[in-house]
Amino acid sequence: MLKVTVSSPEVRTRSGISKAKNKPYTMHSQTVYFHTLGRDGKPNAYPDKGEILLDTDEHGNPKPYAPGEYQLHPTSFYVGDYGSLAVSPRLVPLAR
Repeated sequence: MLKVTVSSPEVRTRSGISKAKNKPYTMHSQTVYFHTLGRDGKPNAYPDKGEILLDTDEHGNPKPYAPGEYQLHPTSFYVGDYGSLAVSPRLVPLAR
């Protein structure tokens, strides 16, 4: 289980024109903290700061996560290009 902390509901929005397809895009992300393990299997002293892309509603508005403790949902993992494991984080509240 990977613990993820959301400390703020703030959303970062980026938009522009894609270089590959020359079409407009908008991406919404949120800062999170990943509680990772070291190579020795022990928890790192501090969480790693990162960002996750957010889903949007039917109107294109971002759906941010509320502050709290989460874990990755099993649907976060999938087989990507060339058969390698890929991750697209989907969070579920941590069971208390």
